[in-house]
Amino acid sequence: MRSLNRFQIISLALATIVTVVLIFTGLSGMAAKDTVLVPGTTGYSITGRFEIGATPVLERRSVKIAQSRGKDLVLWGSLVEGDGKHTGKLTSPPFKAPAILSLFVAGYPTASGYLSPEYPGVPGNRLYVERVDTQETMKLKVGTPGDRWEEISWLLPAAWWGHPIRVVAIDGMVDPAGWIGVSSPLATSPLSLLGRQLSSLVLIPLYAGHLALFLVLGLPLAWLIVQSQKLNSAYTLILAIGISALAGYLSFWAYFLNPIFGIFFSTSLIVSAIGYAIFLYR
Repeated sequence: MRSLNRFQIISLALATIVTVVLIFTGLSGMAAKDTVLVPGTTGYSITGRFEIGATPVLERRSVKIAQSRGKDLVLWGSLVEGDGKHTGKLTSPPFKAPAILSLFVAGYPTASGYLSPEYPGVPGNRLYVERVDTQETMKLKVGTPGDRWEEISWLLPAAWWGHPIRVVAIDGMVDPAGWIGVSSPLATSPLSLLGRQLSSLVLIPLYAGHLALFLVLGLPLAWLIVQSQKLNSAYTLILAIGISALAGYLSFWAYFLNPIFGIFFSTSLIVSAIGYAIFLYR
């Protein structure tokens, strides 16, 4: 049996990753969609300042993804009237705890008083769920989404499943950058979550393709230099990276001088490099 060379092994691995991602993405599309657990705005308790859509202008793509969950999903924010110094508390109505809870989160839910030294007594922002019958709380671990809606999922304790819980968001920061945004709670199926996580693996073949396009500019010329100068083959990749970087630098200045000339110049470089690579391979 003929053994595979390194290029064939890498190509097979990338093809496998793409296939797995496509399969699970398709399965997640056929799986049950995320369910809005508290449709609309009825039953929410608000103290202080929290309003629907009270956020700055957020990343457009993240807004579209959040809105695609349906008209029953409500996006709340504490940046009322564009002033981040407002504080408030938003409490959702009770709902049955799912196995996997998801929320769209924006702003700075983990901001605390140390960000605002002029207000040392401010406790900071908090985001957590509370079990209604026992008053147990579970802090929801989030990062700092900033000016975009980020869908985050948490696996709730098995003892909570089916019991009434509520989501609580607190903006305790009077710092202008201390606002928080949170959506209606959603129940996420395991298959949907798995498909969403695996879809990020698309970045691997995407970056591999970018690397291939980058190297294809310099590899043919680097191989020619190594062969003509009888250099060690280990220099091929180093020369290819240097030549490709130089080609990118020249393309930048070509675009800077004239956009049309830049397009012609960079396209000519790529076509010539690919053509020469095919000639050498044959």
